[in-house]
Amino acid sequence: MKEFESIGSAAKAIKGSQPNISACIKGRRKSAYGIKWEFKD
Repeated sequence: MKEFESIGSAAKAIKGSQPNISACIKGRRKSAYGIKWEFKD
C-alpha cells in the first residue's frame, strides 16, 4: 500500500487525473486506474 501527501501528488505519480481519484474516494466510483483509493484514518 502506498501513501501520498495529496490527491494531486497521487495523480502525478500514476499519471492520472485528480477528479477520477477523488470520485473513487467519495464513493462515486469503485476504483480509479485499477486502484481502490481511500483516505488514511
